[in-house]
Amino acid sequence: MTLYLPIAILAAFSAGNGGSSVNYLIEPVLALALTVPFAWRAVPAASALAAPLFAAIQLAVLVHWPNSFGTTYLAEGAIGRTPTAIDAAIGAHLDDIVRSTPGEVIAEPAGFAVRNGRPVYLQPIDLRAEQLQGRWRPEPLVEALSSGRFSTVIAAYNLFPLDAQRAIESHFGVAETLPSPDGLTFSVYRFRP
Repeated sequence: MTLYLPIAILAAFSAGNGGSSVNYLIEPVLALALTVPFAWRAVPAASALAAPLFAAIQLAVLVHWPNSFGTTYLAEGAIGRTPTAIDAAIGAHLDDIVRSTPGEVIAEPAGFAVRNGRPVYLQPIDLRAEQLQGRWRPEPLVEALSSGRFSTVIAAYNLFPLDAQRAIESHFGVAETLPSPDGLTFSVYRFRP
């Protein structure tokens, strides 16, 4: 148990939290879950009172760093690469676009929508996976894109399902292209009535 608290705190401050991804935490959580019963049996009965203390500390850390922590894609340090001033300028410009757009926005890097108080309507990579499994149909999204429900689409990874990508190309025009030094090219599409 003496190792549990430092590991839990380290996990809370890990790359998983900074990168808005819990994937980095899966292995340590599973390893700890498997060792806790054995460690618990070895602990003297008087030490069992420490468990509520550990739970309270974890709850405090969870509340202090909410799930939106790490959603500032270009404004925070990326793993293995420190963003440049150009990255930060592109991120700030895209934030301005998301904030100032009068209609609804689809931001393929969802962090731009989240940190500017906009809803996240979809994650293109998830739609592709769901479509391959036969659990998603493109018609509602294609209709929404074609009818002008969304006035702006910001894309970076080009992971929209094919039908949605065709609707974007047919009904939207490229307003801006912003190549970032990290290799991503952000495209800002505006609806053409």
